Amino acid sequence: MGGNMAKRAWFVPKSHGIGYSPAGWQGWLATSVFILILVGGTKLIQTYVAVPPGPWLPVIGLTWVAFAGGVFFLIARSRTEGEVCWRWGSRT
Repeated sequence: MGGNMAKRAWFVPKSHGIGYSPAGWQGWLATSVFILILVGGTKLIQTYVAVPPGPWLPVIGLTWVAFAGGVFFLIARSRTEGEVCWRWGSRT
């Protein structure tokens, strides 16, 4: 994408630390849907997946969180103007 995005960015880079913040209603909607999918998927896994005895439930849960988080990150990255990097606020 060039310096002038044809579409408005859904997210902006955080001013402190690393990550993105919603920049408009689309970003807030995407974040809300991500949370619903994350929680709903976790509940579905706990309810319907036959998990063998042992530590498999946390492993399956963490795998789901990593997958859903990765997809959300890719969506956020594609709709953000700016790079992912550590930021110190107004420090130059």
